[in-house]
Amino acid sequence: MSAALHSLKVKNVVILGGPSGCRRASSPSCKRRPRRRRRWQPHRHALAGTIRYDTMAAVDAVFGPGPVGAVGAKRTAIVASGANFPDSLAAAGAAYKAHLPIV
Repeated sequence: MSAALHSLKVKNVVILGGPSGCRRASSPSCKRRPRRRRRWQPHRHALAGTIRYDTMAAVDAVFGPGPVGAVGAKRTAIVASGANFPDSLAAAGAAYKAHLPIV
């Protein structure tokens, strides 16, 4: 994955989820490292909450509102229950294409 990120010249990587959802989020390799002049090194940090709803709140607090798409000329969001993670995962492609937030 590092080679792909490097070829795309990615400057920031945000890891969503805490230790129970993403082991690397709490690993030392995901902490901010000083940049080296000759080696590509993106800025990395993790956003996590105690539970998935807290993680969503952390993402919202950091990134805030963005462009919101519309369906039938009405601003629209996709609502996922959060009881089962594939709900929001299944909607991700459509949400990305139409700029619809998933809450």
